[in-house]
Amino acid sequence: MKNRSGIKSFTAIFFIIICSALHAQTMDELYSKYPNDYAVMLNRNRTMVISLKDGQPVAETKFETGMLVLDDKANGSYSKYSIFHGSFNEVSNIEAYTKISDSKKSAKNKVTEFKTENARSGSVFYDDVKETSFNFPSFIKGAEAFVAYTEINKDLHLLSPFYFASYMPVVHETFKVVFPADMEIKYIVKNDPEHLIHIKEDNKGRQRSYEFSADDIRQSARFANAPSYSYYEPHVIVQLVSYKNENGAQVKYLGNVDDLYRWYYGFVDKLENTKDEILKKLADSLAAGVSAPSEKARNIYRWVQQNIKYVAFENGMEGFVPRRAATVCSRRYGDCKDMASLLTALLQLAGLKAYFTW
Repeated sequence: MKNRSGIKSFTAIFFIIICSALHAQTMDELYSKYPNDYAVMLNRNRTMVISLKDGQPVAETKFETGMLVLDDKANGSYSKYSIFHGSFNEVSNIEAYTKISDSKKSAKNKVTEFKTENARSGSVFYDDVKETSFNFPSFIKGAEAFVAYTEINKDLHLLSPFYFASYMPVVHETFKVVFPADMEIKYIVKNDPEHLIHIKEDNKGRQRSYEFSADDIRQSARFANAPSYSYYEPHVIVQLVSYKNENGAQVKYLGNVDDLYRWYYGFVDKLENTKDEILKKLADSLAAGVSAPSEKARNIYRWVQQNIKYVAFENGMEGFVPRRAATVCSRRYGDCKDMASLLTALLQLAGLKAYFTW
């Protein structure tokens, strides 16, 4: 892996931070504070640096997590750690190890085996998300576990929110965003009525930053068939509003709904779905002998429903860009936006007013 020396120095600094947290709260205090928990996150930090690369905005994000094992039962429950990544967010420089906290001279038990495979989902046939997983060694009571890695975000439309909650209690967590002064960044704090999230802004100099932190966050409760946790867990959403390109011109990015629509519309405005003869013949056959527009629409809708099999296949931008109607028709399968692509084209070729909706 690249930049190993940088990671080593970072890990040393991170270890000092973790030790400071333990010093602030002794082991006995942590055991008393979380008597029913098998493990606790001492620190959970994310630092995102946004910049321009080849004229396009990108973000390099460093993730740092330190855990303390409070009970041997954590082994098996929490000893496996997974990192998810894909074509939009590449991961590198993964380092993980455990260390027994009551032995100052004990060596780090480094993780040496990392397994990367396709991430599986019950609702998606295939997407390009990968899961890199590993098991912490010596994950026993009193052990401290550490993991650090770097993520490159290639498309800042798709930045993930930072959730101030996890599957175990968190003693301290921080999310920091650093960006050039000629960029406009906005943030939205959601689901924080008790003001658990503390905000610090630095708006001076050539580099600006926003820092969000919280302490003593209890693990989140998850329920089957409940709304997504974005509806109730505290989190911060960061958006790039605009930036200056290499010519000094201001470029709108994702500041409002109009910017989001403009980005999305770019996926469909060049499909040219009504220029294929095979689709014209199909639309004519489905509308043959029918004069009422509603009946034409009903025939086309039924044909798409009965002849196109739903298959969720998302690889990179295929998760956003509809396939051409002729391609969906010939393959006889597609996902929701693919079916919309074919349905819209057939309706238009039958002389009906039909549009993509958003």
